[in-house]
Amino acid sequence: MMQGIIGERLNLDQAIFLLNEYLGVKEDKAKRLVGRFRSVRLSWLRDEFKGSEETASIEDKEAVARAYLLFVIGSVLVPDKSSAKVSVRYLQLLGDLKKVNNISWSTGVLAHMYRAMGMATHYKNVGLACCLTLLQTWIYDHFPTLQFGRANIDKKYKMNHCRLRKWTVSKRMEDLGSAVMTIRERLDDLSPDDVIWDPYKSQRELRFPLHELAFYSGFLRCHNVIEPYHPDRVMRQFGLVQSIPRPPIKKKVVHDIVSHQWDNWTSQLLVQRGEPISKPWDCGHDYMEWFRSVSHTCVQNPLHRLNRVDPNQPYGEAESSRMAGRKRARDEDTDGDGDEDGNEDENEDESEDEL
Repeated sequence: MMQGIIGERLNLDQAIFLLNEYLGVKEDKAKRLVGRFRSVRLSWLRDEFKGSEETASIEDKEAVARAYLLFVIGSVLVPDKSSAKVSVRYLQLLGDLKKVNNISWSTGVLAHMYRAMGMATHYKNVGLACCLTLLQTWIYDHFPTLQFGRANIDKKYKMNHCRLRKWTVSKRMEDLGSAVMTIRERLDDLSPDDVIWDPYKSQRELRFPLHELAFYSGFLRCHNVIEPYHPDRVMRQFGLVQSIPRPPIKKKVVHDIVSHQWDNWTSQLLVQRGEPISKPWDCGHDYMEWFRSVSHTCVQNPLHRLNRVDPNQPYGEAESSRMAGRKRARDEDTDGDGDEDGNEDENEDESEDEL
């Protein structure tokens, strides 16, 4: 079983020791670097360890490798809102480089992302600090018709490539205020056919068989961040009919209990998984009634819609209006692709994607 991302909180002396032991930083310098948050700047890691001489010792090369991994952790996998620092505590997991592959980085990234997304829903919070590469790729894979930032499939993409390479983004949205309104309306206007419910089905059949661990139902952990993982809420992503899920876990969680769950994951597997789907959006006969009782079927306030289509109308009654609104939105995107003479923007080929 793979180890979770679990590390102890550090005091100043412990942080200084890790920098000295694993990165070779002298103690007096380490004390100046870590500060009260026990973190170091990403810019310092990049500048301090860039390049490695061929004649460097094994210890020096390992220090460079750890610095690189720490940089990736802080800049890509689990960034904080500053986007400038990374906690020294991750060095606890990088001491033995031969065991780095035995750590379940993916579950830690998910726990960190779930917490960040939850915090981002609070109206006073600004920004989203998580693995945006993963989040954006997931969005592109499931909602290709939304055209976030003009995402297009790269014709050079192959199945053995990283999933992110499937998408190219040619433009950014300039007016974020109106962009949010537009995206909300496009989400509300989606039909079941517009959603790719199981985008990884072909890869599971050819290269990555679905592991039983995907049906683990419990908690994920990234240091002191603990978040629930409920696969029974997204059964259609596994090709199974969606039924009413179990109530979310609300009890106070103790870290030791979470570690025990993860170490004994076979006893935490989802038992009731439903029948295989006949249509990608299949759900139980009572599921939508339950869903409407606990959530919303639309994102945008109908009174604030730009195209004045009420998403609360039954889909069949509003179909013509939805299609008209969707066509207008796509026409606007098309009109914005060139200048007044119909020539393509000279910067069209310059990718501005900041994944």
